[in-house]
Amino acid sequence: MVSLKISSFYLIPALPYFDVAFAFILSVFILQLLENINGNRISNGILIALGSLTIIGGLSITILNYNTIGRDKEIINDMRLIEPIIGNREIISLAPSQYQDWTTISYFQRYLQVSFDRTKMERRYYLGLNGSIIQPKYTLILQGEEFSLYEKK
Repeated sequence: MVSLKISSFYLIPALPYFDVAFAFILSVFILQLLENINGNRISNGILIALGSLTIIGGLSITILNYNTIGRDKEIINDMRLIEPIIGNREIISLAPSQYQDWTTISYFQRYLQVSFDRTKMERRYYLGLNGSIIQPKYTLILQGEEFSLYEKK
């Protein structure tokens, strides 16, 4: 990967292209296998049944997992609590310990269009991990599962 920001999180959308390349490489062997199976009714039935079960299984898993949070649940829940307070398209200060937390940074940017200021400039809001040391110029206004949001006095 080019940078830490482009991490394994972005690998998943690329997997279908790897699948197509892998299928292209194996296509000769698959065609040979299908030619051998072509005349046998039992083999054709098994192949159709396995294909149908695979499609049904894939669709079932997709439907069952629709609108569920599979990972980073704490970040997303905290983000939903923070959104009504700070709104969208805001620039807020970020705790130095979070400067390299690309998962949090990307979620806030993607869903709330919130950017983080990593300079020493004191913005209206400050986001830090629960229990982190905070500057005395800020007061706690929200404590989530993972993050605490502070507002400048």
